[in-house]
Amino acid sequence: MNTANSVLSIDIFGQGLRPRALPPEQYSGEYNWLYFVKDGALLYNDGRVFTTLKPNRFYVLPAFGKFILTDVKGKSFNHLYFKVKCSEPVREFVEADVSANPFLSDFFNMLMQHSNSLDTITVAMLLNTVFHLILPPTIRESDIAEKIKLFVDERLPRFSMRDIIDRFHYSKRYLDKKFKDAYNTSIIKYGKNERLAYVVKALAEGKTLVAVCDEIGYSSPANLSRDFKKHFGAPPLSYVKSD
Repeated sequence: MNTANSVLSIDIFGQGLRPRALPPEQYSGEYNWLYFVKDGALLYNDGRVFTTLKPNRFYVLPAFGKFILTDVKGKSFNHLYFKVKCSEPVREFVEADVSANPFLSDFFNMLMQHSNSLDTITVAMLLNTVFHLILPPTIRESDIAEKIKLFVDERLPRFSMRDIIDRFHYSKRYLDKKFKDAYNTSIIKYGKNERLAYVVKALAEGKTLVAVCDEIGYSSPANLSRDFKKHFGAPPLSYVKSD
């Protein structure tokens, strides 16, 4: 099994000369932005890392976080840019010196020359080779359960097993086994229990049952009340009042 991270798809790919004096731009989301800098400079700031994107460098900008790009006075910015979906979104700022690696140097110079004629599927396949050179394996047998839990926690109070399967690209049976080995419960039960715990908190804060039902993705208040009573031994409103 290949456990190295890989590019699944490219949403945006191109080559551009960013003019000077553009206003700062803020990015966030589950995608990674990749930059190869040919010339110029750009300031990067995500609250933890504050640095300059420099020539002959390849950068992976983190997903699931906010970062700001700001122009450097007097410098334009000539670059290749990619908005990609990875098998495991990279959450850290990554920098690679292209000039120190002949393969990377030739690869990105080739992309600069032929960016208009290459399709995104071909580019994604080529980027996987780059990823395997600069990124360590990120999905391992020993930590996949922890990554599933983190993925679920980030999306609660909504929860979908389909999202987990699409995210990790394994079967439900395999993912559930890994999760149960680590946490002694199934993914479905864990997500359901966490959603019901959220119901208690939301009702205590004054939200209505109908509003909470919509928020967590239940089909009806009646179904939510049934599952809540089965879990806590009392209907939602009665449970919150007696707490």
